[in-house]
Amino acid sequence: MSMQGDHYDRQRSRFAKERRVTESVRRGLIRYMVLAIDCSEAAAEKDYRPNRLTVVKDVVENFIVEYYDQNPISQLCLASIADRTAETVTELSGNPKNHINQLRKLRCTESLASLHNTLQLALDMLRHIPAYGHRELVIIYSSLSTTDPLGAETIEDQIQKMVMNKVRVSIICLSAEIFICKRITEATGGSFAVATDAKHLSEL
Repeated sequence: MSMQGDHYDRQRSRFAKERRVTESVRRGLIRYMVLAIDCSEAAAEKDYRPNRLTVVKDVVENFIVEYYDQNPISQLCLASIADRTAETVTELSGNPKNHINQLRKLRCTESLASLHNTLQLALDMLRHIPAYGHRELVIIYSSLSTTDPLGAETIEDQIQKMVMNKVRVSIICLSAEIFICKRITEATGGSFAVATDAKHLSEL
């Protein structure tokens, strides 16, 4: 009888665990995050020692490890912002080692940043995520302005696309409070902050 009881206990425990996972999925606790890092010329500023990008890379490396510790079934990808556009550095995956290896290779470029193109890249990657997934874009932004493409579509149009596709955008600025950054986060339900130093950036 005791062996049979143990068997039922194990079954109940397994079913309870499966139910918790199912409930987590239904609540949208599986996170799909695009983490975009400003690698434009502003990232070479030395108010953070030795420069902004080096500090950001150190902080993000620790963040990636913690992200997967806290969200073991979630996914993340890296993007770089430079040359007035945004590019995928790693694909969405659950592979922290690959993200960290590619993160370490990022370098500053003599170029300008574009928020519009960063939003578009993230939307292209996240729009096909299943409904149970929580879609997030986190931007670490060194620039004081954004250089966006000329055309009929404005950055406000792009913001509305993020809202319609339920992408939550959070932005950490390294220089100062920027109106358009705050506008993006407020519209999408994300958070906005200005980091004052490396320790504060890590906390954010």
